[in-house]
Amino acid sequence: MRIIVSLLLCLCAFPSVYAQDKEASFKLGVDLSEQARWAEAAAAFKKQTEITPNHEMAWHKLGVVFVNQGKAEEAIAAFRKQVEVQPNHEMAWYYLGTVRGVQGKLDEAIAAFRKQVEAKPNHDDAWNDLGLYLGKQGKLGEEIAAYRKQVEVKPNHDQAWNNLGISLAQQGKLEEAIAAYRKQVEVKPNHEQAWNALGVSLKKQGKLDEAIAAFRKQLEVNPDHEQAWKNLNYLLNLNRLLNKK
Repeated sequence: MRIIVSLLLCLCAFPSVYAQDKEASFKLGVDLSEQARWAEAAAAFKKQTEITPNHEMAWHKLGVVFVNQGKAEEAIAAFRKQVEVQPNHEMAWYYLGTVRGVQGKLDEAIAAFRKQVEAKPNHDDAWNDLGLYLGKQGKLGEEIAAYRKQVEVKPNHDQAWNNLGISLAQQGKLEEAIAAYRKQVEVKPNHEQAWNALGVSLKKQGKLDEAIAAFRKQLEVNPDHEQAWKNLNYLLNLNRLLNKK
């Protein structure tokens, strides 16, 4: 009886041991990646995908390794394989969009970021990334919509507020641009460019005192901001001329 019980226990334990063995190459790849031993890590993850072709994280880690090796096309192939296995893996879409964007393949980058926000609509950065690439294609309306969505998802996303302000200013929507810049400096008062951008939009509206205050604030944040100095000096000289009249 004891022999039978022992045999049954061994048989019950076998699937767990087998599963661990099947993950050995993946675990090795993770360890090697943490040591930045990219070539060896790639070999381990490739081995894992041979053992378990539907191992989505092995494909993902393999893609990340290729990114670190600067092997763009290999990375793309790995991430594409991953989204075949798991279509809603938002980080795979992020990498696909980022790599294609760096390559200047904007249509593919935009398509990937659209899939990312579809997979995870409340992502911290995806809408902002999508907006940036839409802007590069001159799709200003869609770009603005993406930035608006980003700040709806994450109201304290200072860079999205900045990008929104820039895009609105390009459309001549100065009131909305100013509102966006004000929101940005509320979120991040020490931003390296925001006060200057706010000042420029205020200047265009003829709100010279407010513009001067914004440029001064920029120089408090960054005393070496050359453009803010130029803008401030221009307005101070203009004020002197107007007061003489």
